[in-house]
Amino acid sequence: MHELFLARCRIDGDPHEWGECSSWEALTTHLKGSCWPQFFDFVELLAELLIEKDDHFPFDSPAKFEVYRIRLNDLLDEENIGWQMDAHGELKRKIRAMNRSISSADAALDSRFKSAREHYKRSLSYLLTHPVDEANSVREIISALESVIKVIAPKVATLGAGVKELRKRGDFNRWSLDIIEKLYAYSNDSPFVRHGHIDGVAPTRAEAEMIVQTALSMICYLIEVGGEGAERP
Repeated sequence: MHELFLARCRIDGDPHEWGECSSWEALTTHLKGSCWPQFFDFVELLAELLIEKDDHFPFDSPAKFEVYRIRLNDLLDEENIGWQMDAHGELKRKIRAMNRSISSADAALDSRFKSAREHYKRSLSYLLTHPVDEANSVREIISALESVIKVIAPKVATLGAGVKELRKRGDFNRWSLDIIEKLYAYSNDSPFVRHGHIDGVAPTRAEAEMIVQTALSMICYLIEVGGEGAERP
């Protein structure tokens, strides 16, 4: 088990370096000194092993993974650690303030917005799944926003051009379009997000959460106001 953990964390070492008495002592000593990302790697590794074991047992055998998942999630709740393990053994971040926006966007992004929905799903995966990738989360949610605008205004090629087109219509609030324009400007100017920028500081987690939540609200607004004119496939 410890050797698998070392391989998962890409650590060049042997289990005995963390304890000579027993493999269990070495593993527990290592875990107690691990940073959070390594601890989360171990938690997911254990889930993978339990799921694999469950798959080899008869159907009427008790599911070891599900017991593990319930106890783990109870512990994470008790300690106010903002992660939960899903039914696939992956840790997901819990952002209660974003739940309503996610539910609304999930309902709004119907079959007309297939491309936007794919970008939206990837954005949430980058933001909510261990390890968190803030820059790609921002990039994908802006791409989702752009895809929605392209459906509502089919002749435009970019989000910026789409905002200009929507300004010509009388049904979109100009302040809302200003927000969308600023989201687009942020993504273009931020390192690691658009156009291959690699210099500077990547978005922080707080920035990524703010951008994603704002973009989700704008997606719902655009579909609510302009979605009726979008053609269904």
